[in-house]
Amino acid sequence: MKITAYITNACRQWKRLLMLGGILILSQCIGIGGLDQPTSGKAGEEVTIVFRPKITPNTAAGVESSVRLVVGFLAPKGWKAAENTTMTYTSNMGNGTMSRVPAGSTPRESSLPWTAAMMDKAGIGGNLIKDMEWVAFWTDQTYDIGGSSPVIDINVTIKTKPGPQNMRVQLGYFTASTTLNINSASQWAVIFGEPFEVTDGEGPLIDYTSPQLAAIDPLKNTDNDFLTLTFDGSIIPTSLDGASEVFLCATGYTADDTAIEVCTPSDKSRMRSVGDKQWQIDLWPRQYFGLSEDQVLQRMEYSFQDITGDSTVVDEGSGMPFVYLFGCD
Repeated sequence: MKITAYITNACRQWKRLLMLGGILILSQCIGIGGLDQPTSGKAGEEVTIVFRPKITPNTAAGVESSVRLVVGFLAPKGWKAAENTTMTYTSNMGNGTMSRVPAGSTPRESSLPWTAAMMDKAGIGGNLIKDMEWVAFWTDQTYDIGGSSPVIDINVTIKTKPGPQNMRVQLGYFTASTTLNINSASQWAVIFGEPFEVTDGEGPLIDYTSPQLAAIDPLKNTDNDFLTLTFDGSIIPTSLDGASEVFLCATGYTADDTAIEVCTPSDKSRMRSVGDKQWQIDLWPRQYFGLSEDQVLQRMEYSFQDITGDSTVVDEGSGMPFVYLFGCD
């Protein structure tokens, strides 16, 4: 299987330090031996992934005790991966189960929790939508590593359930150990798989890996939370290329399918410039559409227009307005 990957490996750095007379001696170094990830899965149905970290002990160093292997998994927030993911492993050092890293635990010499440290070091790979999160697991069993220990090849079986939204996304896999200092780029490793597609789910396909004409952050929210809408006209030529001002044209639909339109160019719908042909607007949907207490929005259809309303940008694929579905993650 073809894998798109960025891998750091402590072994290469360790050998370089020894050649240069460096004083750092690691008892172990972390690498990645491979990844088996399907290219698609159905919304809400379990998917199995096999991730292969590798630990190479330094025979010149002493033994470190009570070492846990740490594995991170990058997925969209809507997957609720912390709740819907399990990990187990087999290896030549033993087999076992893995549990979520406790919330207060931090990597060695780091003040950040493991999940935040993974985001800081590895980012979100090739995803262009920021609605992603790392979840962290570690081995329930601890091990003594170093000295004459053999190279440890590990197969981590990850079982997870994709969220309800149809999407294409790049998943990520991070590995380290509890005794290595991940502030050094040589002491952790990450790999990003080829794009994974969620099918048989809700709404239109959202492609995390391709530039989007229209994007909303967060990707899923209720009508009572703030949203940021972005129009990026720099991706392809549009009818708004020469516009000095851009306005949001939106229609909210309630549970009984009542349509509430806010489409007249005004201060309320004016978007702010955030770059070349890039525009944003923040809104609180309940206030923006003037909902009564008993009204709840189910979806919003929206487009972008100039001050005259004559030039409008809609979804290129369907020729229809963009769609946002309201709901809780």
